[in-house]
Amino acid sequence: MTTARLIKRWKRYFPFYKTSKIVLLACRSGEKTAEMKRRIRAIEIVTILFIAVFLLILLWTESQAQGHPEKYYQDKWCKEFKGVTEILLPDRARVDCLTEVFAVEFDFAPKWRTGIGQSLDYGYVTKRKAALVLIMRKPEHWVHVYKAMRLVKDLDLKILVLSIDGYKGGEE
Repeated sequence: MTTARLIKRWKRYFPFYKTSKIVLLACRSGEKTAEMKRRIRAIEIVTILFIAVFLLILLWTESQAQGHPEKYYQDKWCKEFKGVTEILLPDRARVDCLTEVFAVEFDFAPKWRTGIGQSLDYGYVTKRKAALVLIMRKPEHWVHVYKAMRLVKDLDLKILVLSIDGYKGGEE
């Protein structure tokens, strides 16, 4: 493989590197093509590992910044209102919390649309009133709660919409 083809291959995978740096990193004057290939492959591997570690760190910090998982709020709320969590329905769906009066669906506020559908379904199947608890992870998420409440009111849906301020540590 010629030097030109190696550089072309490198640029296809890593277009942000300048060609001159590639050549300087890949070979020293007088080295053979096999040695150049080995050096370029080593640089590719190190670069891919660096990018992978960076992405993993980014994903980990994002997950840590988002607070508690949905299950945390389910368990806490359900215990307080004397309900049972994760009830399996005949159609193999799971109600997040089932109380004597309500079939409750928990969702993060931006997913309010799917929460409305699920809560209606759970209420219908269990023959209980439908309830939707929206978890707000950011103060701006009140907009989603407002949209859900407005839709429920405008369409006269029989759903109780509640919210939990997840950015304050899970207090209601």
